Amino acid sequence: MKRALSWLCLAALAVLTLLIGAFAFAWWSSERVLSLRIDVADPPLARVGDDGRAHGRHLFHSRGCSDCHGERGEGRVVFDVPPARVVASNLTAAGEGRHYDRDAFGRAVRHGVAHDGRALRFMPIEDYAELSDADAAALAAYLESLPAVDNDPGTTQVRPLGRLLLAFGQLELVPARHVDHRPRERAAPAPAATAEFGAYVARTCRGCHGGGYRGGRVPGTPPEMPPASDLTALHDWQAEDFRRLMREGLRPDRTPVHPLMPWQAFRTMTDVELSAMWLFFRELAATGP
Repeated sequence: MKRALSWLCLAALAVLTLLIGAFAFAWWSSERVLSLRIDVADPPLARVGDDGRAHGRHLFHSRGCSDCHGERGEGRVVFDVPPARVVASNLTAAGEGRHYDRDAFGRAVRHGVAHDGRALRFMPIEDYAELSDADAAALAAYLESLPAVDNDPGTTQVRPLGRLLLAFGQLELVPARHVDHRPRERAAPAPAATAEFGAYVARTCRGCHGGGYRGGRVPGTPPEMPPASDLTALHDWQAEDFRRLMREGLRPDRTPVHPLMPWQAFRTMTDVELSAMWLFFRELAATGP
C-alpha cells in the first residue's frame, strides 16, 4: 500500500512538473512574441487634400477598419474570450491617436507597428500590408482628421490560455511578424472593373479566407465557429449573387451569412470595386489561385 502511494505521489509530482514546465515555456515563448519590436523605414507618405481625406474615409469604412475601431474611430472591445480580451484602440486625438502622425498611422496600418515600434496585437495586417502609398496616405490623413472622442476602451489582455495557444502555434497574436517590412514604394492598379484591380481590393479578405482565398478555419476563432468559405469555388455563382452577398449579407439561396462576415463594411464599396472583385474571384474559380 505504501509502495503504491509512493508511486502515485511520484506520478503526480511528474505531472505537476510537466505542467509547470509547459506554462513556463509558454510564458517565455509568448513573451518573446508579444514584446516584439520592429523597425520600419518606409518612404514618407504624401500630404493629401480634401479629396484624399474623403477617399480615406471610404477606405476606413469599406475595408473594415470601423468594424473594429468604431464608426468614429472611438475604439471598443472587439471580443472578450478565455484566451484574450481584444481591444481596438481609440484612434482619435483623445485616445491613442494623439501619439500618431501621418507616417505613424501608415506604419500601423501596413506594418502592424505602433508609434513606439511595438508590434501591434491582433492587428489583421495581412489585409493591409500592400495598401498602395496613395491609399495609405489618404487613410492616414482621414485618421488624423478624426474629431476627438472621449472613450477609453482599455487595452488588449492576453490571458494564460492565449499564451499557451500562441506558444504551441494554435493562435496568432502578432501577425506583423509574418509580413514584409522592407522599405519600398507600393502602387495599385487603376480603379476599374478589372480582375487586376479586384485582386488589389480583395486583399482585405485574406485575414479570414487565407492568402489563397481557399477558406478554412479563421485564425483565433473557437472550434464551434464555421470555417470561412472557399472563394475559389464560386463556379455556380452569378455576378448578382456576389453583389447580393456584399450588399445584403445573403447567399445565393437567400440565407444570411455568418455575422463574422463583415458585409456591412463591404456594402459601402463602390460598384467598380465590387465588380472588380467579382471578376477576380471568377478568374480564381476558372484557373485556381
